[in-house]
Amino acid sequence: MTIYEVIEDSAREFPRRTAYSYFSKHCTYEEFKRDIDSTASGLLSMGIKSGDRVAVTAMNSPETITGIYALNKIGAVAVMLNPKSPAKELTGQLRLTKAKAIIYSSLVENSVNEAIQESDVTLAIRINSLKGLSIKFLVGSLWKNLWSGEKRVPFPERVKRISFHKLTGE
Repeated sequence: MTIYEVIEDSAREFPRRTAYSYFSKHCTYEEFKRDIDSTASGLLSMGIKSGDRVAVTAMNSPETITGIYALNKIGAVAVMLNPKSPAKELTGQLRLTKAKAIIYSSLVENSVNEAIQESDVTLAIRINSLKGLSIKFLVGSLWKNLWSGEKRVPFPERVKRISFHKLTGE
């Protein structure tokens, strides 16, 4: 039994029970399964198929868990990478795993942009990690990005980039 099939069974048996809570958002098993199914369809439409490796370097969020379950549903391999890894380390991990795509947090966009320059990644799916966060965390994240002094790395033209929500049709 796959992890997707566990959610599928739970959605059938307990459709209105809470599958997860994230800050003030509560998602039922029925909603979660629907989100996974639409994400899986989006991934398939972007050319991700069974056996493909997809790097996931994102914070805990509804989009991250939905993406992992969607990858499992279509038989793709979720390669979990630490979102705090520096770009040089991410580059090596992307090469080593031969990831075809990456699902990443907007909070680590610069490191991801740098890392995918020299990788096999052809699709980058960006999760807006600031959505739904507390004001305290949001202000802290924005402050860090504004004052980090980090040089912005341009996104490579050969890689198709889409937002997670566009992938799911939201």
